[in-house]
Amino acid sequence: MATIIIFCVFLLAGGLTLFRYSKTSLILFMASLSSFLLVGDGILPALLLNWLESPFASYIQPSDWKKTNAIVLLGAGTMKHKYNQIQAVKPSLLAYSRINRTAQLYFSCKKSGNACTVIVSGGDTSGSGVSEAVVYSESLVQLGIQPTDIQLEPVSKNTFKNAEFTSKILKSKHYDQVFLVTSSLHLKRALSYFSHFGIEAIPTPSDFPTPSLSIMPSSYHFVLMDLAMHECAGIARLHVYNFLGWNASVASPDAV
Repeated sequence: MATIIIFCVFLLAGGLTLFRYSKTSLILFMASLSSFLLVGDGILPALLLNWLESPFASYIQPSDWKKTNAIVLLGAGTMKHKYNQIQAVKPSLLAYSRINRTAQLYFSCKKSGNACTVIVSGGDTSGSGVSEAVVYSESLVQLGIQPTDIQLEPVSKNTFKNAEFTSKILKSKHYDQVFLVTSSLHLKRALSYFSHFGIEAIPTPSDFPTPSLSIMPSSYHFVLMDLAMHECAGIARLHVYNFLGWNASVASPDAV
């Protein structure tokens, strides 16, 4: 997204040069170059990620487990793998930290002697033919989580639908507390969506993508910038859609 915007500004500047808008063209050239350096060197990604991730930087593994606990794992895509002529669908690279964090929470909860349910939310967003919920649950079982403690939400294909469909599952039963597991840069948006449907969850970051400031522009920083812009756009869209009345009805907060 950031790369496309910068490239379009650069092309616009070149086009204006042909029509002899030299001053405007120069300003746009400078703007595109400055933006390229600010993003590529990690400055702009660092500012956005700090806003998205700072509320969760002091995360500590919970130890105060309630009688009934729900751990909601949000999907991050799947990938098809082929090995020795056998094709399988596996979690994406970004998903493994979420799966591992979920397993950590689960085993900590079970060790305390309290009830714990893992709700895996995610449909077939990658077109692999298998939902994220099914694929991730297989990985969770391989890590030692009891299948009877796993519940699937295999329909949703975006974060807003994750929140909408999972909130119905959570409200169908009474849970003393709900943990929401996803990447730190995704948590602010995810929490706002779940709150929209009346679920106040405990944020549980699985990873902290961090830019490293550099003199030479890095493609990694452009990736982080795109991810951060996507999260900011999603948060803004929620407020705009709420204002226009386009979102699904807001549920009244329930004790879960």
